[in-house]
Amino acid sequence: MQHETRKHARLSASRTDRFMSCPGSYRLESLMPYEPAGEAAAIGTAIHELSEIILRNGEIPAGTDQDHVAMAQGYADFVNTLVENPRKKLIEVNLDKGLKSLHPALGGTGDAILVDGNHLHVADLKTGRVLVEAENNKQLMTYALGAMRQLNAPADIQCTMHIFQPRAGHSKWTVSGVDLITHGHELKKAAELALSPDA
Repeated sequence: MQHETRKHARLSASRTDRFMSCPGSYRLESLMPYEPAGEAAAIGTAIHELSEIILRNGEIPAGTDQDHVAMAQGYADFVNTLVENPRKKLIEVNLDKGLKSLHPALGGTGDAILVDGNHLHVADLKTGRVLVEAENNKQLMTYALGAMRQLNAPADIQCTMHIFQPRAGHSKWTVSGVDLITHGHELKKAAELALSPDA
């Protein structure tokens, strides 16, 4: 799927940290004029699309930038070796159903979700040069919560969230299903506040 044309939820997982920290930011951003994505974002989108092609055993288009291919291949190798025999392996999975069951404005697409028994793995590809930490990362917690709800996972699951950055390294953090449920309560309150008239 073309990532740049994908429809985003009003309160997408990628904006979670922002609207949870500052609920008024959503309405303020909606007043700003549209600005097209910059070069870094375009490169990130291209590498995500290549990763999806590789993970789905597709054919890489001729003439593709080889540095982009190398980064996408590195991420694909990481996902493919993360769990030896996953019960489920979902690539570019739409998590709207799970998140909208919490609040209708929420949504998001997880790069990769793997189920290993009673353990959920959520992998996110980031292409920037500055390391992004998985610990307390609201975006990844929201993906994990959406996957948990969508897959009807029990509260006693363990979930490891991984951020894979070809240019910076790998960060991971493990929480319980109970921790994700607690995040869900906070997320729902933040969503309600963000969409309130006096946010």
